[in-house]
Amino acid sequence: MFSLNYEISETLMLICFGSSWPFSIYRSLRSKSAAGKSIVFLSLILAGYAFGIAYKLMKQPDAVTWLYVINSAMILTEIILYFRYRKPSNRAPDTHVLENFCPSTCLRS
Repeated sequence: MFSLNYEISETLMLICFGSSWPFSIYRSLRSKSAAGKSIVFLSLILAGYAFGIAYKLMKQPDAVTWLYVINSAMILTEIILYFRYRKPSNRAPDTHVLENFCPSTCLRS
């Protein structure tokens, strides 16, 4: 059976995850919006990368450590863009969404 050692698997995982972040950053820059972004999700991913870096530094740093650092930098960029573009829009609230959330009687003042 085909078997990969854990360094190759870890490297491929980080390359796959890391290849998606530039597209996400580009989308944030182009749309100038934080819509669809979750600061909790981004923070958890960043924490995971930080633990990966810590593990590598405690064991034996190798080339994969740099993939963790590069991915962490892209996540930090995404977090900065989140706070930059998270301002609420100037649109009126969508009453259709509010109607689906609560009965029509709660919308009346």
